[in-house]
Amino acid sequence: MRFTEADTLGLHKYPLVAQQELMLVDGACFCWALIPLLQGSLRSFLTQHTTDWNSTLGLTVSLARGLAFLHADIWKDGHHKPSIVHRDLTSQNVLVKADTTCAISDFDLALMLPSCRKIGGQHENVHAMKAVGTLRYMSPEILEGCVNLKCWEATLKQADVYSMGLIIWETFSRCNSFYPSRAAVPEFRMAFEAELGQETHFKELWALVFVERRRPVLPEVWKKDPEIYCSLKETLEDCWDPDAEARLTALCAEQRLRSLMAVNTPNQSRQNVVDSIIIGGT
Repeated sequence: MRFTEADTLGLHKYPLVAQQELMLVDGACFCWALIPLLQGSLRSFLTQHTTDWNSTLGLTVSLARGLAFLHADIWKDGHHKPSIVHRDLTSQNVLVKADTTCAISDFDLALMLPSCRKIGGQHENVHAMKAVGTLRYMSPEILEGCVNLKCWEATLKQADVYSMGLIIWETFSRCNSFYPSRAAVPEFRMAFEAELGQETHFKELWALVFVERRRPVLPEVWKKDPEIYCSLKETLEDCWDPDAEARLTALCAEQRLRSLMAVNTPNQSRQNVVDSIIIGGT
């Protein structure tokens, strides 16, 4: 069915989507009436602050939960929330609330999938798969243009998850619990900033991400806590897997990150090792 009138969704009632209304017209999402959130964008927040273990998990779990909500097709109390893909998920388009959780914002390029399926067949599928959004966070298949048009809705969700994986890496890279002091935490860097600088160009990014299959480097300091390192490494690699179909769903990523809440913080893990050595030697 083609939308001929604006269909408004009250997604502002959901705490992990920025407090705004979404107007859905012909499968595209338009937003307005943004209520300022106290700590600005996630990128700005991470540039100015480091975060402890619990705050880092709070940011990343809420990000994954918000994306899982957008991707979900929900019927509740007679109301329908269709599946929505963001298509421009970056740390600049994620806001940090006063309680240090994330809210996804900036839906200018978002698409509502159910209406897209019904409004134009193959031509509309090709149009939806065009490379849009912020270059640095584009998935390898979007950069290369080698997408499965028969399952394009899933492809767009998988591209969102790839972008989310880069943001999760950025966030954990500013976690001060891995370091002896906050002063030791490296300055914030966007994904691939170490490899490509602050300005990205298509050919260089395409060669790095698609041809060489490179991803952001996991900090060596994470390896000091094997359990945490293995879990983070697996989750990140499963978010930005070169094979889009092998990537996690946003919901699965949320569950993986949430499981880390039961793990000791990096500093606690190291202290437990020291304590066990001391006890064993007495």
